[in-house]
Formats: sequence, C-alpha cells, structure tokens
Amino acid sequence: MSVMIIHIVVSLIIALAFLGAFIWAIKTNQYDDDYSPSVRILFASDLSELDGSSLPEVFMDIARVNKAEITILTVNKEHDIIDVEKAEVGYDLHIQMQELNHRFEVIESENIELGIEEYARVNDMQMLVTIPKQSTWFHRLVNPSLSKKLAQHIDIPMLALSK
Repeated sequence: MSVMIIHIVVSLIIALAFLGAFIWAIKTNQYDDDYSPSVRILFASDLSELDGSSLPEVFMDIARVNKAEITILTVNKEHDIIDVEKAEVGYDLHIQMQELNHRFEVIESENIELGIEEYARVNDMQMLVTIPKQSTWFHRLVNPSLSKKLAQHIDIPMLALSK
C-alpha cells in the first residue's frame, strides 16, 4: 500500500513539473510562429532547357499565394552573351508570369554556384527555386548536379522542381 502512495506522489510531482514547463513555454512565447512566408523568391535558370510554357504550376501557386517577388536569375560566364533562344524562353516566362511580380537579372560569374549563393545573400532572398537538368547516369557520376551543390551550401529553403 505504501508503494502505491509513493507512485501517486511521484506521478503528481512529474505532472506538476510538466504543467509548470508548459505554462513557462506559453508565457515566454515559445509557441510563437516566427516563420514568414517566402516573399522574395530567386528562380535560378540558365534558360537553356526550360520551355517557357511548362513552368511547374506548384511554383506559380507558391508565388501567387505568398504574393512573392520573383527574380529570374541567369548566371553567365565572364563576357558570354545571351543568345536568341534563351531570350525567347525569357520572353515566354515573362508572358506566363505576367500576373506575378517578377523581374529578370543576369550576372557574370566564373563559378555559377557561388554566383547564385552570393546573389541570394546580398539581395536577402528567402527561397531558391531550381529545375535540375536531366543528364545521363555517367554524367551525374562524374559531374555532380549544380542543384545538389546548392542544396548542400545555401542557407535558405530550396525547392528543386522537375520539368
């Protein structure tokens, strides 16, 4: 009988400790949601394999719901120029995204990954979106994907979409 009383007392002490911890958490705002939606989205694309009419709808929905500013970023190697095909894809994207707040940026960098990371940091981007290129298994074995490299190093949420 004395064992039952000890168990009840210990159980009440533990329950009171959890109740105290819960009240402390509520009073110190531990349950406040500090997350803010991604309103500055960086869409990194070289515009080469992207069909402007096939931008994934999930990306458009995220931007629409959050009333996001979208920056379409193309990183060129030093002194490269954008050819006509890429410009046409950019124009198609512009038409497809005309109800969204968007802009195009082209920067020069010898290292594409570092160029994207630096742009995202300097411009305080809140999300990075990429569409990884399709490649053969041998190419993936020898040359890791840019999207994988970015996912390992970038400090903001990243969304990798398939075509």
